[in-house]
Amino acid sequence: MKKIRGVKCWATSILSIAAFLLLFKIFLEKPPIKIIINTGSSAETVFKRNTTLFPKESIVNLTKSKMIPKCDENLCKFLNYYPSITVNRKPACNGTLEDLLTVIVKTKGRLSYVGKLLSSLFLYYPNVKVIVMDEENTKSSNIGEWRRFENFENILHVKIGSGVGRGRQHGLKLVKTPFFFTIDDDITLIKFSHIEKLINVLLYTNISLCGAYIEPKYNYDGLIRSWNNSVYIYPNLYYDSIRNFKNCYTLDFVKNVFVAKTKDVIEAGGWDTERDLYEHEDFFINFKKSGKIVAQCLDVIVKHQDVDRTLAVDRQRKFKYWNEKLKTKWKINGIYFCRPEAYWLSYFCPEDMKKGLL
Repeated sequence: MKKIRGVKCWATSILSIAAFLLLFKIFLEKPPIKIIINTGSSAETVFKRNTTLFPKESIVNLTKSKMIPKCDENLCKFLNYYPSITVNRKPACNGTLEDLLTVIVKTKGRLSYVGKLLSSLFLYYPNVKVIVMDEENTKSSNIGEWRRFENFENILHVKIGSGVGRGRQHGLKLVKTPFFFTIDDDITLIKFSHIEKLINVLLYTNISLCGAYIEPKYNYDGLIRSWNNSVYIYPNLYYDSIRNFKNCYTLDFVKNVFVAKTKDVIEAGGWDTERDLYEHEDFFINFKKSGKIVAQCLDVIVKHQDVDRTLAVDRQRKFKYWNEKLKTKWKINGIYFCRPEAYWLSYFCPEDMKKGLL
């Protein structure tokens, strides 16, 4: 009897320890507490608005199982690494959205577009601070909805010399908040544009920059690799999902609709003021080289207004010049935009899969 009692006692102890370890594991994996963000009229919890529209995880291409080769080339050894994510139980800081965030809009006299953007922005975030970086010597004959915002005290309209890189960098210098939200002038926010979620990803992790999803879909978010003294860009690929943040994934670059930690972008050097065009590729190559981590949330959605193609045509006309300057700056042979499937075949684009230089 004594022996049986002893066995029962040991079994009970083991079960108690197992139950304790299970509870402790659940406690550690408990999702972080979401901050309450004051949007002006009332306080709302993150994700309060409907978030049902997002691409299913089954169509998200994760590369977590693929090894990344090491190399000794100067740029390659800084770009070919797998980001390590840390998720914390407590936020890095607290405050209202107005305390934490400044919006930066870069435009070139397209104030009618800026007006539409601000109308959609203030619908959800009426008291957020906005910096509009405009270019000197540009006039807009149709300012449309901009008239409503010309005298808003929380909007700073700055005119500076020409150049996209110069405008974005000057806007960054004016930011006084822990985070900033940079957005192009031809974007509008919709009911799925949860800037709060992007902020939360940065508050609870070591991620430096988190992008939104643009509709209609742009094949311009993915991974960056370097091999054979060239840079290869693979769209629509991600490293891995982010624990506690559903539909959010790590990658290397996104479009110009993202929230970032002000301090981290400044540490990385921000935007190159010498680059009037094609500053985007340069920014993210440098950002990854600096060891910063990028993410994207596919259920934070914004809409693109594709009406005026004047600037796009101008970019294409000057492409060759700025592409050569980018190659010279990074001392590489070229930058290639590859099909996603090329990533699984090799670490550089086979000749038949090259889509052309960026």
